[in-house]
Amino acid sequence: MYQNIVIALDGSHNAALALQEAIKLAQVRQGRLILVHVTSLRDISVEGVGMLGNQDLHVLAQERGAQIMAEAEAEARQAGIEHIAQLLLESWDGPKDMAKVLLTAARDSHADLVVVGTHGRGGLMTLLMGSFAETLLRMSPLPLLIVRNVHDDDENKLFAKRPVL
Repeated sequence: MYQNIVIALDGSHNAALALQEAIKLAQVRQGRLILVHVTSLRDISVEGVGMLGNQDLHVLAQERGAQIMAEAEAEARQAGIEHIAQLLLESWDGPKDMAKVLLTAARDSHADLVVVGTHGRGGLMTLLMGSFAETLLRMSPLPLLIVRNVHDDDENKLFAKRPVL
């Protein structure tokens, strides 16, 4: 059974669903969770044009990544997971490089499973936006658990606000 489980976190509802599955797996054998957040520095440099300086955006991205991982660690500890590591990583070259960075961290952490959330989009949406999960699927030498979210994050926010009848 899986003992060292890498979970990719980006603050999305998709990643939160994936975290729940990773926690369940870690509970089975008192496994270790390795929380990984990869910041896209390319996106920061593009977003920084005409706004905040790149350094300011970099600091904000690092702070956001640390916050995402702190929240995930709190959730895992509340579920009884004792062995947790955090890796806050950076990438310059978009989704393919982000996948390489994640997989290198998984290898270096002796992971035996990588868990990632996805929208499950296909067709034109995948062509336009790319698919991090699909890239991982093609590149990973490790087993992957891809947790599909049938709704977009914006839809989940709407559902969360609906009153229970």
